[in-house]
Amino acid sequence: MKQASKIFGSFVSGLGLVAGVFFFLAYRQLGAPTAESAWTWQLVERKSEIARTIQTNKLLIAGGSSVLFGISAETIEKETGVASVNMGTHAVLPMAYHIRILKEFLRPGDTALLALEYEQYDWDERKLDELYVDYLLARDQKFFLSLPLSKQIEIFIQTPVDRIQRGLKARNRTPGPILSSVYTATNLNSHGDQTGHFRALRPARASFDQFRGILVSGFNRRAAGRKTLQEFAGWCRTNHIQLLATFPNRATNNVFKSQVIERVQADFNTFYQSINVPLLGTVSESTLPEDEFFDTVYHLTAEGQHARTLRLLTHLRPYLNTSTKEPSNVDDRPAHLVPTATLPNRQAAN
Repeated sequence: MKQASKIFGSFVSGLGLVAGVFFFLAYRQLGAPTAESAWTWQLVERKSEIARTIQTNKLLIAGGSSVLFGISAETIEKETGVASVNMGTHAVLPMAYHIRILKEFLRPGDTALLALEYEQYDWDERKLDELYVDYLLARDQKFFLSLPLSKQIEIFIQTPVDRIQRGLKARNRTPGPILSSVYTATNLNSHGDQTGHFRALRPARASFDQFRGILVSGFNRRAAGRKTLQEFAGWCRTNHIQLLATFPNRATNNVFKSQVIERVQADFNTFYQSINVPLLGTVSESTLPEDEFFDTVYHLTAEGQHARTLRLLTHLRPYLNTSTKEPSNVDDRPAHLVPTATLPNRQAAN
């Protein structure tokens, strides 16, 4: 019996030692930049810089890369005179993270427009996307350390060992850039919009085969995302901020069913009415032919982006005070394109 207890004690001690080493190394590599997280981090930094400089009432448009590629804040500002910033980044950042960024820059009198990808509404927060974990550990150490210790440990437990190894290696060297056709923050204009994604430059390799998701099977009706939005709507009312929502741009495919789309539309209507947030447009209006998209089911071409923005403006104008600011000069500088290589983001989920 004593021998068995000794063996068990040694086993537990061994596990404790291994866990201790793992967590020591995990914390040691925090903040070490990785190449895979560079593009998302650069987007967040650049758009934050733009939003921070605006001193008048403004419109911030939030979401993943469906917003980045699909809505032109420059066009909205030109047409309405309201200072507008495209805050779209990457869909691997959870809904709560997008909202956290918005809260930092919204002021009384501002307007926030949410155009979150459909997957954001059904995000299972217990399962962390590897790209989000990589971004969090490599680029937002301050936010990570602000989380409860139990949450930090939970994130580390879901972090692959090879990601910890890459983080430790990154402490001793600066990662080189990942080249791609448009996936670089140098292609942002002064309103945070993506540029250079013209139809004529569509890559030969594109991801349009996503035959799953909310428009195929409907919502899973997860409570976490809806609770996050409900709390954000309350925060906006308390701080005298106008909150609006719309549907993300999405390429259609032959497995979409009209009855499912009608059910998703009804779910959106019911939910946003319940939190007193105006919902602009319809699912059908933002579900567009594949030839209007650049390289994924969420990334419109520049031409599609312009047309989509003009359609959105018909719904958006009544909610904007268009007398606060004169239209700015159009930013027509050419996009800085670099040679095509493997894209640094997960194509189908972005």
